[in-house]
Amino acid sequence: MPSKVRAAWKASVVCTAGFAAAVVSAQVAPVPTTGQTTCWDAAGTAISCVGTGQDGDLRRGVQWPVPRFTDQGDGTVTDNLTALVWLKDGSCADLAGVDADGAGVWTTALSAAAALASGTCGLTDGSTAGSWRLPNVQELHSLLDYEFSSPALSNTAGTGRWAEGDPFHGFKEVLPYWSSTSDVENPSNAWFVGFDVGSVVNVSKIDQWVVWPVRGGGQIFADGFESGDQSAWSGGGTPTPAPAPATGQKTCWDAAGTVIPCAGSGQDGDLRSGVQWPVPRFTDNGDGTVTDDLTALIWLKDANCFGNKTWATALTDANTLASGACELTDASAAGDWRLPNVQELQSLIDYEFSSPAISNTAGTGPWTEGDPFSGVQLLFYWSSTSDANHPPNAWFVHLDIGSVVNATKTFTGPVWPVRAGILRTD
Repeated sequence: MPSKVRAAWKASVVCTAGFAAAVVSAQVAPVPTTGQTTCWDAAGTAISCVGTGQDGDLRRGVQWPVPRFTDQGDGTVTDNLTALVWLKDGSCADLAGVDADGAGVWTTALSAAAALASGTCGLTDGSTAGSWRLPNVQELHSLLDYEFSSPALSNTAGTGRWAEGDPFHGFKEVLPYWSSTSDVENPSNAWFVGFDVGSVVNVSKIDQWVVWPVRGGGQIFADGFESGDQSAWSGGGTPTPAPAPATGQKTCWDAAGTVIPCAGSGQDGDLRSGVQWPVPRFTDNGDGTVTDDLTALIWLKDANCFGNKTWATALTDANTLASGACELTDASAAGDWRLPNVQELQSLIDYEFSSPAISNTAGTGPWTEGDPFSGVQLLFYWSSTSDANHPPNAWFVHLDIGSVVNATKTFTGPVWPVRAGILRTD
């Protein structure tokens, strides 16, 4: 691993239970755990996690602070994992142009979030119009807790399922929530997050879905933190353990899918909120592995070494991978590799591109064969995370466009092993 990334990774894993001392490099956005702690077999029966290699077994990623959320008493709730500040009211009907469920078409969602200010929706935080925004798909996805469904959202402590007022109120668990991120393959669509189960799906911008404004967050600008300067944090104060990364999207489109100037639109391509990507984004280590310099995860260079497998076989193939197979010369041993969880797999997505939704080595253009990965398939790749709503299913990430969907564990899909990352601490 390059020394700069190694140093940044070392800084990112010193997080303690309170995270007060956590320091995250300007070029590393460590992936948080998914929240899943239960394991299920292919039939959906709960089983012992030990040795399965499932997400509930390994629980890889930044462990959540306790409490996960803090109700500020002013109509806002802070996510202590990402430092994002959310409107406590999860379906405010007083937002401009929305219906009784707090829902509107995509363009209304953008303008309503931008116009939100103290005095509306129960806010007494002193915020002004322009302080709030519609969250991008990574920010919205960061709220999900894959241990639960109906909704896939945790309570204040982060130890149980959400209930009314704990910490959010008015949350519409059966309705999708808009993100500010367009679907680059069909830009008359935008991405929403379905909190009923934890999906990320693209739909027409003229559909009506719920608006949930956000502000703040752990954004790090490219010139911050290398010298220990923390002033670059958009929210100020102590760095967060797992700030949401930027999505990669830089283009803006109207509801008809026509490219428009981004300035003032409030779209993802305009604001580009989140940890900015390092350049290069990836490093080919020359030993059959590629390091993601944004997350410090190490991926198998060959994204199709195993072909399409059922979920159980995908877990086994990843867990038993070792140097000498799949063109690896990294001295890794069986047990070093694993099937990525849904957060790790989704962290690869670049929402500026499609077919596939992955960038090149530099992170500035679309992937092409060998730059840096080989054999990337325009298919649904397995994660190690089960669908808590229907555990005979597990989660896929569709590398063609960037969706997160579930499918039966007897389905066959590609296997893309990963190693490194933050270990569970219990």
